[in-house]
Amino acid sequence: MKMNEIKDFCILYLVRHGQSEGNALGVFQGQKDYPLTSLGEKQTKAVTITLSDTTFSALYSSDLKKAQKTAEIINDKLGLEHIIDPKLRERGNGKFEGVLAEDAQKEYTKYMERFSKLSNEEKWTFHFGEGSESNQDAIERFVPCLQKIAITHLKENVLVITHGGVLRALLTYLGQHVLTERSGFKNTGIMIIKSNGREIEILDMQGLIKD
Repeated sequence: MKMNEIKDFCILYLVRHGQSEGNALGVFQGQKDYPLTSLGEKQTKAVTITLSDTTFSALYSSDLKKAQKTAEIINDKLGLEHIIDPKLRERGNGKFEGVLAEDAQKEYTKYMERFSKLSNEEKWTFHFGEGSESNQDAIERFVPCLQKIAITHLKENVLVITHGGVLRALLTYLGQHVLTERSGFKNTGIMIIKSNGREIEILDMQGLIKD
């Protein structure tokens, strides 16, 4: 059965968190925890207005500070139970987490050069250094989490606050994006999907930066 023939599905608004201190400093963040900056809070208040025309029945977020705070600011207007799930967190960057991009440039460039020469299948399982997650690793926890949320909230709209790396991986997983480490959603960018708990379909994207 095609998605357009399925009547019972959930609409999920996947929102990248506002700017974090890690974003502002220019470090590889991954799962290293950073709070929002004042700009990040302003971005979140702005996206709250964008989302205000939609009625949501549930609010989920990653357990990282920047995602939790983004959800809390938005929830000031929504007044929903805020459900926190670590499976929504960012893709792990392993040994590069917390390192300034300029300090890691030489070593990271070597990984990028290797990555650029791989097939799409090889890119999907590639690890950028010791302890990092590949796109496949991230998707194997992220997608089942989204599917579980969808099943729980069929015929409802749900807001999910998450991270740029896993959103980029999701785009690739759904066949909508060429694998690259230099493109993705800007802070508070939105990806709207629908799911019946199995299939996932993209409905709209806002704030996608293409390489």
